[in-house]
Amino acid sequence: MKTLIQIWSILICGFVQAQNLPALNVSLIPDSLKRNANSVTRQEHIIIDVLEKGKATITTHREITVLNPAGEDQLLFNDYEDNFRKLDAVAITVYDANGNFLEKYAKKQLEQVRHDDGFSLVNDGKIFYLKIPVSQYPVTVVYHAVVKLIGFLDFQDIAVTRVEESIENLQYTIHTPETNPIRYKNINCNFIPGIQKELNGNTYIWKVQNQKAVPYEKNSSARNALPRIILTPTYFEMDGYRGEFSNWLLYGNWYHQLCSGSNDLKEKEKETILEIAGKATTDLEKIKLLYNYLQQNFRYVSIQLGIGGYKPFPASFVQKNKYGDCKALSNYMQNILQVAGITSFQALINAGNKQQAVEADFPNHSFNHVILCVPNNKDTVWLECTSAVAPFGVLGAFTENRNALLITPTGGRLVATPASRAVDNMIATKNQIIIDADFSAKASFLFRYSGEFARDMNQHFWNLNTNEQQSYLLQQMGFKPFENSVIEKGLSAETSITKMQLDYAKIQDFNAGTKYFLSPHLFTVWKSPLPLQKERTTDYFFNHPFIETDTSVYRLPSGYTIDNAMPSVQYKCTNAAFETKLLFDNNAKTITVITTLQLYRHRIPANLYAETKAFFDQVIAACNQKIVVKKE
Repeated sequence: MKTLIQIWSILICGFVQAQNLPALNVSLIPDSLKRNANSVTRQEHIIIDVLEKGKATITTHREITVLNPAGEDQLLFNDYEDNFRKLDAVAITVYDANGNFLEKYAKKQLEQVRHDDGFSLVNDGKIFYLKIPVSQYPVTVVYHAVVKLIGFLDFQDIAVTRVEESIENLQYTIHTPETNPIRYKNINCNFIPGIQKELNGNTYIWKVQNQKAVPYEKNSSARNALPRIILTPTYFEMDGYRGEFSNWLLYGNWYHQLCSGSNDLKEKEKETILEIAGKATTDLEKIKLLYNYLQQNFRYVSIQLGIGGYKPFPASFVQKNKYGDCKALSNYMQNILQVAGITSFQALINAGNKQQAVEADFPNHSFNHVILCVPNNKDTVWLECTSAVAPFGVLGAFTENRNALLITPTGGRLVATPASRAVDNMIATKNQIIIDADFSAKASFLFRYSGEFARDMNQHFWNLNTNEQQSYLLQQMGFKPFENSVIEKGLSAETSITKMQLDYAKIQDFNAGTKYFLSPHLFTVWKSPLPLQKERTTDYFFNHPFIETDTSVYRLPSGYTIDNAMPSVQYKCTNAAFETKLLFDNNAKTITVITTLQLYRHRIPANLYAETKAFFDQVIAACNQKIVVKKE
């Protein structure tokens, strides 16, 4: 295997002295590989040489042709270094459409920044990057990089099919000692590696050729839908901590080792915790009070220091500094619950709104987040410890409906987090619009939010100033333009409440003589049509399931009556329902519009997309109907 590494090192040196390469002429790319593609991988070879459980060398050679500006992401090189990863060599060479040499770059020419994701306070990593300037397309870039690892948990997945990128030739090679065999699983494909047995181990080789690009489909999860191969070692090591992926139990044991020694709360803090817990009469009340204490007194930051990407900082660190990352805050919450006599378990999870459950039959490192699981008699309480605004016991779209690995004293145990439910994410509005004789109006709104709606308002609305809030109402929530506003925030046990008073100089959308045309809602119930795709191949993801209800009462000025009532309608499809109806009280001179929109599931299978799009087109059309009033 050392011979292979030496060969690639020679190639890197050779390309640094690069000359013209006619083989990279864009005209040689088959037309079939240009279809739906913004870029074409001409050659890609990744060689991973596993030296022992915690050490490896990764050598990457990639030739990619960027066909147009939409593929410019492929012109960005970025990699990083930390205590466990060293970027040993980099060579980048640029060619024009005919394969003529344009420019070359080495590692010393890359930009360097401290590894900072915008939240990190503690960090010892560096990012190396280069945005390659291009004046004309197509252009071809040849990347070479050698990375040395002194600790790793997994290998890069093989993306067999890619969005808007086709592949001419790809080879993925792993050499590993015979005592540490490679484990792999095909997802949506069936690629079998060639295996070469050698004196010092085994070499696994995957080859992919002439894979066509697939078009981008909005709100899809390409990683879960497209063909790929997951790879992982059987045995691994990080910072002297050895682990095994033979089963989830053993992987959980490894993480439990990392957490050892993190339970070090000071006696004074324990007294505070016992005082808070003493106010509760049940375990559930204790959990809720302590979670509220965490949310009010501690904040989330990302911490990357040494093995900080995996090992939680001790509880005393969090207590002293009043901050922590997901691991540190979950560990701290676990510790204060333990002081109160309540058992809980940290849970590793793959977070993200479009993520699917990890492969239950293939133990591997697929997790990027930590939450807390608290068994409570027949109920289980799940806690998101990084959020200051998350409702108690509600995970939300970021971590719900997938597998989590509970870290118990006896090892790891894979369990499912609660599935998404529409009833958990509700927005209910009651509005009264009093119209004066000149058709100016005063409108009062009462909004009740729960779940993801409450989270969005708390994170994206209430931290804005007055002018920004008014812009948010107009642009994000689609409110009819208003003159003045008074906005107040309130809270109930499980719901966020917003009260608003808005003044309108003209409440009508338009008028024709003595007839006035009113919208049934003063804000958008559903604003955007789903994209037009005749033959969708991937599932469509909404942000979350939900129930939205609105009751709007218009009080007409004296001497006016309804001329034309918008029709009452009911629409249904497999995963959603909509109803709107109008009631007119001639004595009270009130028009009441009652509307309900429900989305039962946020993930729509590709074969149901067409009917779902048609449903939401009907919803938009119904909400665009007008109510016509006139003088009596």
